Amino acid sequence: MTAAKRALGIVELALGEEGRDRAAEVLRALFAERLSAWLGPRGQQRPAGADKVLVVLPEVADEAALEARLESLFAALEGPIALAGRRGAAIYAGFTFHDPGGNLHGAVREAGQALARAKALRIGWLLYGREPELAADAPGRLQDLEEALSLGEFQLHFQARLHPVYRSLAGAEAFLRWHTRHRKVLAPEQFLPAESHHPVVEALYAWALKAAVARLARWRQRLHLQLALPARLLARPGLALALADACALHGVEPGRILLAFPQDALLSGPGAAEAAASGAGLVAVNRGESLASALAGIRALPEQGGILREFKLAPPEPAILVRDLAYRQMLRRLVEEAHRRRLKVAFAGADHEKIAEVAREIGCDLVQGRFYDIVLPLQEFEARHQLRP
Repeated sequence: MTAAKRALGIVELALGEEGRDRAAEVLRALFAERLSAWLGPRGQQRPAGADKVLVVLPEVADEAALEARLESLFAALEGPIALAGRRGAAIYAGFTFHDPGGNLHGAVREAGQALARAKALRIGWLLYGREPELAADAPGRLQDLEEALSLGEFQLHFQARLHPVYRSLAGAEAFLRWHTRHRKVLAPEQFLPAESHHPVVEALYAWALKAAVARLARWRQRLHLQLALPARLLARPGLALALADACALHGVEPGRILLAFPQDALLSGPGAAEAAASGAGLVAVNRGESLASALAGIRALPEQGGILREFKLAPPEPAILVRDLAYRQMLRRLVEEAHRRRLKVAFAGADHEKIAEVAREIGCDLVQGRFYDIVLPLQEFEARHQLRP
């Protein structure tokens, strides 16, 4: 019987040209220590060049398992690198799947090529033969984000969240936008790959959190402000600290900030309790995933709502609500169950009057969409809703 394939990769601590000072030596020691702990008793390692280690993970045989293992490695190492303040320093890795009886040199070569590609794109890690989902027109991609952040090229845009019947303003959602030097305005899906472990991603969303809190503190009305975050940032300590510091500095109650994550990560994944410890309200977002699984997840929550404050419906094709009665009935059951758990339910994507009517009929507590208000730059949003101090 053929032996199962196993993951083989090269992990590199990239320190740039200034790699001979005391901070570099401390980072090297942490890298060696935490890499060994991460490998565990079954993993194998050996030097593969300056600050590079060849690793073998015998128990990892598919991409999903590899991604799960690498998440914990990057989480353990990105913090010390960020604290060291070394510009351009990062962890990179390239992997392939190797048949133990096959060509070892060929597998090492494939891992090296994947590593080189990951470094060129500055996206953390790559699997040989795979390409990340990068937007074709994203200027500079990840390698420009650090510079753009330091130059203040990122802004928050806002969209109103309203009561579905009275249309009174209850809060807003903040959207991260990159105003590039080429005079383009890009959304995160246009400049961030689907998955990235680069430290600048966490720094970027930490900036967005701080900016959101600072703006909320200036609004006279007692509103909430929601910010959607990628699942990979769920319960990252850096974000919780950024939120706590910003709220303390500006005198804002953390509960007025709502952190929105994909429902699968928040209802079933680890880390939700840690994220809730920041004091922020947590929102599970359904973007067209199985409503049956969403309903089961809500029913598994404690009666008082547990760690969640809100469930958000954001179907990729909102018009399905108008033409599909069974879908509307399932949504109504989900809304009723959420209300039993004392959760609010919001509907995003009310872009037309008929869709807005359905959102009201199924009992949603909050609505947002182009029928009510478009996403606007800060000054236009504040002027429209008379939010300036």
